[in-house]
Amino acid sequence: AAVSSQRRFFARRSGRLPPVVPVALQLVGVPTDTSMFQGPPMPAPRQGGYPLPRVHQPRGGAVPRLASLRLPGIGGCHSPFEDPGAPPAGEPLEPERPPPPWKVLRTHNGNLPVYTRIRYGGSDASTQVRHFFGDIENMKKELASLCESPVRTRPGRFEVRGLHTWKIKEWLVSLGM
Repeated sequence: AAVSSQRRFFARRSGRLPPVVPVALQLVGVPTDTSMFQGPPMPAPRQGGYPLPRVHQPRGGAVPRLASLRLPGIGGCHSPFEDPGAPPAGEPLEPERPPPPWKVLRTHNGNLPVYTRIRYGGSDASTQVRHFFGDIENMKKELASLCESPVRTRPGRFEVRGLHTWKIKEWLVSLGM
């Protein structure tokens, strides 16, 4: 009975609130008007609303890439398929050889559109050739004899089984593509 008669005062709030004391402060040196906190005044209301804020808007078209302006053989940085002593793109290594009845266009930044595709965790590797036109069957036969592996015609691309990127790019450069 002695324990219950003692009151526990920790972690309890008293029922009384502290007295409220009104305080009026006058800050010295601080302007009393609040116009400096409001920002610039709003423009007058107008028919159709306010103009939207100006943000950067691209002018359209492709983003210019400075690498496409670089001439091959000039400068110290060369791609692995670019021989500094080779003729520029579009000139075949053997000028007397007749041009093939098909053409492979370069990409927008000047590379040949030959890509490696690896699928199924690396168990299926193939090489793809894109951006070609002309005699497709002739090009397919020449690719098959060059790479010595099957070539499949897909919509917009050739698919060669195996990794032949280097070989195909060197072959296309030698033909003047």
